[in-house]
Amino acid sequence: MPDRPNIVMLVPHDLGTYCGCYGAAVETPHIDALAAEGVRFSNYHCSAAQCSPSRGSISTGLYPHNNGLIGLAHVGWEFNEGVTPLPQRMRGAGYSTHLFGVQHETGRHGDPAARLGYDEAYPVKGRAAEIAGDFAGWLGARSADDGPFFVSLGTREPHRPYPLDGEEVDAPEDVQPLPWLPDREGIRRDIGGLNALTRRLDEGVGVVREAI
Repeated sequence: MPDRPNIVMLVPHDLGTYCGCYGAAVETPHIDALAAEGVRFSNYHCSAAQCSPSRGSISTGLYPHNNGLIGLAHVGWEFNEGVTPLPQRMRGAGYSTHLFGVQHETGRHGDPAARLGYDEAYPVKGRAAEIAGDFAGWLGARSADDGPFFVSLGTREPHRPYPLDGEEVDAPEDVQPLPWLPDREGIRRDIGGLNALTRRLDEGVGVVREAI
């Protein structure tokens, strides 16, 4: 392995452990392949239930009350002064830094990607496979002489709400109910939407794996 290997960090929105390799009743073959080929954690803990604080801890290695991002970025929460997010650290280590798709660690004013330490950011598109396709095109245009890179690839899937665009949604009678929720038709319909967007996410992961 090179001293500074290229790094691609996939950040789905609200996925948790809801994929096949963790026992969920949804087909995620590409995510499952990553788990089979790499390391699948079975004893780990999230620092916060909300999106931005959780992402902030991943990016800084600090609890939300230590890094300052204790609420959602789009309503005004930010890192404390002096806190260095991961893209800045990677850039300091000689990496070029690139954001494809979603981030939720800083607000929308000014240039949020630059504030986090990204050299380049690429516009958010609707589907995971489209964001992954942008990454694949970018990767194909690079040469080995371009130096090491850090890429964060963030998707909206499978975050609520579940408006779908041609995906096949599981019928309520075909959905496996979750043991911690009441078994009602409305909840089964919701899980059907979650399953469809999780499969859409997995499609994007497949594009990334093929590109790499």
